[in-house]
Amino acid sequence: MNRINKIPISSDFFMHILVPDGILSDYISMIWASDGTPPFKHERIIPDGSSVMVFNFGNPINSESKDIQKDLRKTLFTGVFTHFSQLNYDEKKFIHRQIGVIFKPGGTFPFIQKHLDDFKNTATEIDNLESYHFNELYEKLGHENSTEQRIILIENFLINSLKKNYKKPIVKDLINLIKMNPRMNINEIVQKTGYSQQQVNRILGKYAGTNAKGFQKIFRINDSMESIRDNSNQENLIEIAFENNYYDQAHFIHDFKEMTGMTPKEYRLIQHPTTNRVIYL
Repeated sequence: MNRINKIPISSDFFMHILVPDGILSDYISMIWASDGTPPFKHERIIPDGSSVMVFNFGNPINSESKDIQKDLRKTLFTGVFTHFSQLNYDEKKFIHRQIGVIFKPGGTFPFIQKHLDDFKNTATEIDNLESYHFNELYEKLGHENSTEQRIILIENFLINSLKKNYKKPIVKDLINLIKMNPRMNINEIVQKTGYSQQQVNRILGKYAGTNAKGFQKIFRINDSMESIRDNSNQENLIEIAFENNYYDQAHFIHDFKEMTGMTPKEYRLIQHPTTNRVIYL
């Protein structure tokens, strides 16, 4: 059975997605590849606690985050974002040919062996990770003509990297504790860990990229987005805000707009794509 799912976004643009199993399943959300001319001008990335690695073989891509813009030409690594970022494809015949890895929250450290809080809200060339392994991988990917073979090559690279650097980190347990208790305040969550708040934030910063409050905010907004996306959900936005521990609607709207670039009402009206972390505009 083919493990790689080919998804037509349009007649001229395809996504290829592999959801890893086995040893990678706790660390990687998906390995993906794109091919063709996208039917959209902007790809808005919504924070979900993930880090991302991208290898680009198409046209240079303009990356935009708040007041910072840069072009993605060869490779890119993004840390955890606490606000939305955007990729812009303004050319009419833009060739979108990328392959990338979306790491689960807290799943990146074994592969890059760097403090993740150094990359918070930043996008950097993989060269800046000071690892020749990623440059070698880029060259090997460039010699593969098949999209599926590129995906398998990355999967094998990640498996081998994890086997060399695997240590069961407590960070996954901390992230799950925050995610599974959205109504708890941070002090209550920290008390359950047996650590001080300073220790919890130090562990999360190093191994996952942001502190406990940062993850809590990300997960609450993601949960509210899921409620809004659910067409069968007739709740009003005030109820959704309350369910996600927002007692002030203005605070909820502020955080939602910071994460998505739009208000909850505007978000409810858009057409949602295949993956939850992306909005095509």
